[in-house]
Amino acid sequence: MRVALKGREVEADRRPTANLVFLVDVSGSMSDANKLPLVQQALTEMVERLRRDDRVAIVTGGGEAGIALD
Repeated sequence: MRVALKGREVEADRRPTANLVFLVDVSGSMSDANKLPLVQQALTEMVERLRRDDRVAIVTGGGEAGIALD
């Protein structure tokens, strides 16, 4: 099954400031090529769309939990 969602599109200069928090599982089960590397690629692409006033935090979980990016 494939599920997709799409919200309304807002031009970058008209959208409100983003405040994003990501919980990323970094346990051994995520080492497959279609798991953690895919998350890394998606986050890299997202960074290219951020503005100066946007905020992002990344929290890791799986094994030892911690804040990777405050």
